[in-house]
Amino acid sequence: MHKKILKKLLFFYLSTLCFILHTSCTTTLDQKIADLSMETDSSTDLNENDSNTDKNTDTNIIINTDSGNYIYDTEQFNYSNLEICKIEETNLILEPVAMMILQDISGSMDSPYKWGVVLPVLTDMLNTYKESNFRFGLDFFPDDKYCGVSAPIISDCKEDKTMSSEIISAISSGVIPEGATPLYEAMTTFLDDSYAPGFTSKGKNRILLIVSDGEDTCGKKQVLTEATIDDFIDVTQSLLVKGIKTLTIGFGSGFNSEQLDTISANGGTEITTHISADDKITLQNALTTVSGEVSKCEFDVPVPNDTTLDNSDQINFSYGDKIIPHHEGCVREEGWTWYGNDKDRTVRVCTTTCDDLKKTNEKIIITWGCPTIEISID
Repeated sequence: MHKKILKKLLFFYLSTLCFILHTSCTTTLDQKIADLSMETDSSTDLNENDSNTDKNTDTNIIINTDSGNYIYDTEQFNYSNLEICKIEETNLILEPVAMMILQDISGSMDSPYKWGVVLPVLTDMLNTYKESNFRFGLDFFPDDKYCGVSAPIISDCKEDKTMSSEIISAISSGVIPEGATPLYEAMTTFLDDSYAPGFTSKGKNRILLIVSDGEDTCGKKQVLTEATIDDFIDVTQSLLVKGIKTLTIGFGSGFNSEQLDTISANGGTEITTHISADDKITLQNALTTVSGEVSKCEFDVPVPNDTTLDNSDQINFSYGDKIIPHHEGCVREEGWTWYGNDKDRTVRVCTTTCDDLKKTNEKIIITWGCPTIEISID
């Protein structure tokens, strides 16, 4: 009720002022009242939540309008506060990533300092991303006590999100590393679409992640010769032709960096050398690096149905109940930025926000017609 009275008083005050001074307003009285009302309503909404008044200003967002700058807490902000905005929304979804983990379980991995580290780190990763846009698969090499790679795959990539639990069960069921290291032959299995059809034949974003502590010791079985660097180039490029990119993690010591680097250099990603890891922390970091590379939060922004709203300075993004404020250049690695300088309809969600988004599998909501919300730097 007090808001209605305040609006009437404001109307009376502005009407009288314009009459006395005989001035022409640059905007209509209704617009002025709407602007002032928005400021009053917003301030009231913020003051009613005293528990939030001591929050760090880093969580605030600032919106610029003709009538002034308004700062909102990200957890309180609602577009309904912006009475002057015309809004149109649409959704974007992170493209699923099919990641096949090709894990070395040769005899050299039989150590609490190797398999005893890899096992829990893989388990943590699968749990972390089980609700995300990742679709994991798992295969071991060798699959016998020597150089075998012919047994059925451990777990193919599936749309069903319960697959993470299936893989965790598989790697926790008493796996004993033993045998030689048929790295080359293990890679060739994915040239056959029937071996892992869920991985090899679906989607644009497919990654073969090789984790190994050694070097190929089995060669090319079909011709009984040692696999050469050229052979690794050929198989990696053949996988890339099929749309499968390849990355490598060298774990511990003793791995053949030339072989792994050759695979990564020809694997089709921006990571052109192997990633080294030798303990739990560095392996976790390596997997985080891989997930960031293969699932970048970059989106092509469509044209809104109402083309009059197609304004690069009046576009906002959110997911779930969280606003993603604009932050040019991602200096703080939070928010979103235009990809490139010409606002070419591609945006990038900054690293910290992207990592959170990938774990939730939420849709991104694009909203046109309201001034772009910026990260407050106060």
